[in-house]
This record gives sequence, structure tokens and C-alpha cells, in this order.
Amino acid sequence: MGRQRTNQLLTKIEVSKRGGDRNVPFFYDEYLTINRHIKTYKVMRSFSQFLYESKVSIKKHKTLRSELFNTKTNQLKPEVRKQMLKIANAWAEFLEIPKSAIERVDFVGSSAGYLYHENSDADIHLILDLSRISKCDGLLREYLRAKKKVWENQYGKDGITLNGVPAEVYGEDIDDPRPRLQARYDVTNNKWINEADPEQIPNVKDIEIQTKAEVWEDRVEDAIEDEIENIETLNRLKDRILNLRKSSMDRGDEYGESNLVYKVVRANGSLDRLDRYMKGVEANNLSL
Repeated sequence: MGRQRTNQLLTKIEVSKRGGDRNVPFFYDEYLTINRHIKTYKVMRSFSQFLYESKVSIKKHKTLRSELFNTKTNQLKPEVRKQMLKIANAWAEFLEIPKSAIERVDFVGSSAGYLYHENSDADIHLILDLSRISKCDGLLREYLRAKKKVWENQYGKDGITLNGVPAEVYGEDIDDPRPRLQARYDVTNNKWINEADPEQIPNVKDIEIQTKAEVWEDRVEDAIEDEIENIETLNRLKDRILNLRKSSMDRGDEYGESNLVYKVVRANGSLDRLDRYMKGVEANNLSL
């Protein structure tokens, strides 16, 4: 409804109300229509503002996460370490991995360092010697990924938390390459393997990261809104987003720009939305 038409109707209603015009009910339906438009606009504006304000902010902090660490000693809080080991043990039992193949439990990623945001997970890695389980490395890794999805379906994406920080579990081979600057804490032995050094973390231009992340978020939303049903096209989009992280990690650059862009896209929920949409497309393709 155009602004001029809206103003005309509002004027008519106001004049009719002042003059006691009996035709007010005639305009009342249109008045309600206008009111709905105004309310909808306000709701959408509030929602847009909420989305803007809820965007994660990537920045370098002066201390480690206080929910997880004693920020004076930079050691894991005893109760957090105890719970991480409990989660890792439950994850190992869920995987049905023989104890002889378990090397230790590591805490890695953004929440173990200084470049975290409010939605950063606590990544708990079960370090495994996959060669002790099977010679079929590719099949075994596929099994670990599948079990992780089942775990998430069972407990929810953010169902398990540590002082409010979502805990995410992984299975990692002991010989897997690791980014040079990635913070890594040995939970089993309660010591740092690679303690994060804030001096080695580059200054991040948050606005540039956000802008580049929004390009990928828009591509995801466009694919969903356009109801793209070609699963290969959707897979290519997903792979390109995942490769943002891979390209940085392959260089051993935990703090590379492309990895930070990936983290923002993931934290803002675009990957989850794309996954859900792709599952729906696949279900439709398999249905008669």
C-alpha cells in the first residue's frame, strides 16, 4: 500500500472520527489493514535490528574465556576439566572405540585461545590412533562423522554446555596435521600442548570479516528462497563455504581471514539452515 494512499485513508478516518461520521466503519477495515502494515513493518524492523545486533563479533580478547579458565593461571578450571573428561568418556563409549586406541583428550579451537566470540564452542577432541582400529582409514573417518551427527541429534547442537559454553565433540587421529598457531590444551594431563599467544594473533578488522561473511550468508538465503532443488548445486555452495576453513587450515593458519569468515558464517547459523534445507530437498527427491 502506497504512502499517499495510506495518508489519505488515515486523514479520512481522523476527520470521520472527529465529526462523528457514520461512515467510519466503512473505513475501519482499511484502517485495520494500514495498522497491520505498520505493525508488520515495526516487527520486521525490530527483527532486522535483532539480527544485526546478534551477529557475532570476531575480536581479540585480553584474557582466555573466564567460563572455562582460571584467567590468572591460564589453566582449565578443575570442575571444567573434570566435566570435559566426563563428556569425552561418554563420547568414546558412544563411538564404541576400544580403549587401547584412545591416546588422550584435547581441548582446541577458538574457546581455547584469545580470538573467541560469544557463540564459540568448546571443542573437545578425542585423540585416537585409528591404525589400531582399522586399516580402512576413509571408512573409519566416515563412521566418526556419521556418529557425530547421531550424537548431535541425540543431545542437540548446543545441548551439552560448560558454564554456558556449548561443548562439541570430535574424533581426531593422532597423526592428523594441526595448524601451527592453533591453541591446544591436553585435558587428560592438564597441560598446554600449544598455548595461545595473543602477540601472534593478528589484529582482526571485524567489519571486513562481517562483510565477506554476509556475502556467503546471502548466497545461502538466496538458494533457499529461490527453492533450488539441484542437490549438486547446493553441495557446491556448501563445499565452497567449507573450503574457506580448509584453505586456512591447510596453510596452518588458524587466524587466516578465510577461516574467520567461515567461523562467522557458521556461528550465524547459515550452514545449519543450508543443511536442513538440503535434507528436505534430498527427502523430496527420494519421495514418490
